[in-house]
Amino acid sequence: MNVGAVTEPGGSIYLTDGGIVDDSKTTPAGIALNSLFFVNAFDEGGPKTESERRRWLEEAGFEDVQRLPFTLGGTIMIARKSA
Repeated sequence: MNVGAVTEPGGSIYLTDGGIVDDSKTTPAGIALNSLFFVNAFDEGGPKTESERRRWLEEAGFEDVQRLPFTLGGTIMIARKSA
């Protein structure tokens, strides 16, 4: 079961990450380089872009997706389940 299926309409999801790469998957360089482990360790590994994450959330029934700086570093994405 996925999070979209169990989140009630109007509920929110919060995703934190040390960083999100741009659509080229090359910047910021530190995050792209850190992702090399995942590229080699997992079939679907590697850095994920904001565009990819937005698409996943929207396909799971979320809307009003926002990306904000996270106080402890990195970013946080917030999305609300469609009513």
